[in-house]
Amino acid sequence: MKDVFADKTCFKQSNTVVTRTIVSETILIDITRTVHLPEKGYILLNGVGLFIWSQLGENTTFQDLIESVVGEYDVTVEEANEDTRRFLSELVDHGYAEPVECAHD
Repeated sequence: MKDVFADKTCFKQSNTVVTRTIVSETILIDITRTVHLPEKGYILLNGVGLFIWSQLGENTTFQDLIESVVGEYDVTVEEANEDTRRFLSELVDHGYAEPVECAHD
């Protein structure tokens, strides 16, 4: 199985996901899921989750995300690594984000 957190792997937002803010809550909605499916078709984001989501692009590596989180929040590299890995894994596992080959070296 390929390590999606390898140096040459980047992450991008899935094309089937839209972001909506309702009152003060931001949610990701998978537009390919219907209300008839047993699993929920959305993820509720907290502030850090929204920050990470906004960083995802064609050339965003896991390391880029770690550096961004450490630069924005008062956390250690280890904390940022663990929390970002957990959140990004959830996004990838549920189809909200996709691992892609990086366009840069």
